[in-house]
Amino acid sequence: MLRRRSEWWARNRVLVASVLAAAALALVTAVLALVVEDLLPAPGTPRRWSGWRFLALAGAFLVLVLALRWRGREYHRSGTLFYARVLDEGMPDYHEKVREAAGRRRIAARTVTDWVDVGQRTATGVVDAVGISVTSAATLALLMNTDRTDTGNILAPNMLWPVALSVGYRLPAGSELRLLELGAGDPADTSAAAEIEWPVPPELAEAGTAVRTLTRFPGVVTSPTDGANRLGLMLAFAPAAQRMHPEVFFAEYGVREYVVLQPADVSEDRHELKPGCFTGDRLAAFAAALPGEVAKVKRNAGGQELVVAAAMPKTLAVALGMGLSRIPIRVFAGTHLLHWDDATNSFVPFRVHPSQPETAPR
Repeated sequence: MLRRRSEWWARNRVLVASVLAAAALALVTAVLALVVEDLLPAPGTPRRWSGWRFLALAGAFLVLVLALRWRGREYHRSGTLFYARVLDEGMPDYHEKVREAAGRRRIAARTVTDWVDVGQRTATGVVDAVGISVTSAATLALLMNTDRTDTGNILAPNMLWPVALSVGYRLPAGSELRLLELGAGDPADTSAAAEIEWPVPPELAEAGTAVRTLTRFPGVVTSPTDGANRLGLMLAFAPAAQRMHPEVFFAEYGVREYVVLQPADVSEDRHELKPGCFTGDRLAAFAAALPGEVAKVKRNAGGQELVVAAAMPKTLAVALGMGLSRIPIRVFAGTHLLHWDDATNSFVPFRVHPSQPETAPR
């Protein structure tokens, strides 16, 4: 019963605030009419003065101001939900019911949908998702820029991580939004869904404390000259990272040495990474620290190509792209992005930006 009431209140807070503001406005109008009647009586009627009516007018006006401020906060808190979905063709959307539940708590909901055929690759073995990334980001930016200005923007991404990175990189530079990480559990319960506020609040932007860099490890290569011009980067921020063995899969792409970025308090075997293990504040701290760490690895790579594999929440991938877009570095030039394909049980090179190499790092 308490949960049902809480759910009703979460869905109807904006409605209650709007009704209260309308009632306060009607009360102010009614009391103001009485005060005007006292000050401007009909001809032949003596002018009266009622201090109680002035006090009632002041009280009603105060209630109106408070109700309007509350409604404004609720409009900004609830906002418009933008659900961006870019998945592999045939991949089920496990977040659909949770997205519907989250959308009922918002003033409005907008959906941007596209699909990628991971099985359809170019002659060089690369999945070309440049066009999809550009159109998805442009559509999302248009919807956000034309949305009403008195509400907040909440982006709930459900995209393959290279596409999420590219979309975040292309969002408007002045974007102020919240990123909502949807869970796939009980559709009636979205309270556990983590949320990132962008730009990250200063008290959470503790760069260098949330992310740690593991030292470079030698990869397994067949020839001492293989991978001399490539550096590997693994982003381990999700449970799937436990199954990723960089010393094995990076060697398939001729990478001799690699760097691992992961949460500062997670061990090297990453057994602490479990579904839903990060709160919104933790994700916000990662979002503040990770772009600078990735940019540092990219700069240290020099003329080497960078091969990046990742397991991370979708909101963090979008935030990483948004953060990198604010750093003066050509992050996509000479960078290969690897996506894990469940159908083939292997990594697949993704191209989501025209600056990326057109050939796979074989």
